[in-house]
Amino acid sequence: MPNAVERVEEFLKAYGMDPSLTDVDACARAFQRDMERGLQGAKDAWMMMLPTYLSLEGEVPEEEPTIVIDAGGTNFRIGLVTVHPEGTEVEDLSVFPMPGSQSAITWAEFIEQVSDAILPLTDRSRRVGLCFSYAAESLPNRDGRVLGIAKQVRIVGFEGMELGRDLSAALEAKGAAGVRFVVLNDTVAALLGGVAELRDEVFDGYVGLIYGTGVNTCYAERPERLKRVTTPWEKGDMLVNMESARFDGGCQGEFDRQLDQASVDPGMCHYEKMVSGRYQGEVVYRTLRQGAMDGLFTPGSSQRLLELDGLTMVQADAFCARPYGNGVLAGICQ
Repeated sequence: MPNAVERVEEFLKAYGMDPSLTDVDACARAFQRDMERGLQGAKDAWMMMLPTYLSLEGEVPEEEPTIVIDAGGTNFRIGLVTVHPEGTEVEDLSVFPMPGSQSAITWAEFIEQVSDAILPLTDRSRRVGLCFSYAAESLPNRDGRVLGIAKQVRIVGFEGMELGRDLSAALEAKGAAGVRFVVLNDTVAALLGGVAELRDEVFDGYVGLIYGTGVNTCYAERPERLKRVTTPWEKGDMLVNMESARFDGGCQGEFDRQLDQASVDPGMCHYEKMVSGRYQGEVVYRTLRQGAMDGLFTPGSSQRLLELDGLTMVQADAFCARPYGNGVLAGICQ
């Protein structure tokens, strides 16, 4: 009679979810090969390897307020940031749900909501740094052309739209002309933020990694390898937004495939759906439900699991941290 650990391992292997089924070395090699193909501009590369037209060169301007926006997978944050010699000051910070995360909206509605949030701050600054956590083609003028919306955010009509251009036009119509935007990906913002924070130290290189609601990576690439750049680039290394969420060389299990098929964008961003916070709760939920149907748990626990409507990553994490606590899964096990 197999013990509990052996039964769980057999169950996970039967559904392709056991970690031992993943060849980490083969995955890493596939990841690197796709990076190379993306840099070459291959249309069928999973990762887009987008040039940003931003580098590590330059100084952080001090004593100049800037409007900063974080358009994330879950939250939309906006505030005013000023860098002083003694540190960074954040003022008038507001946080609300990312437009399109709770119900579908049009691009025009998205622009209207975001420009309304920016407008009250334009009397103190006309410079905006917009951290956009979705696939966007960075343009030489530092605007961003939207290529994709993921993380289950629903915005209709975004294809090919330019964020800075459309927001500037909306703000001008509301009486705030001359607002200038720099649109950058969240991984790029994370990397640059780290460089600014550690600007007095020396490192061999920098990597920006986002591992939250979604997942993505950024790094600095040598100019001669930037085959996708079609305009002159006279600086040193350029930051590259990999769009690594799109990697498709991992080992999907049955519940990863079920989640993907039930998502609003099936077939897209497989890697992100397998590992990031937006999806981990659902992967665990689907796994536990199948375990309940397969008799992996006691009858009472199985019945309570089958009555569960869903599970978030926070709830799953709470059980891992305190299995005898008062969370949803802890209650099911009692």
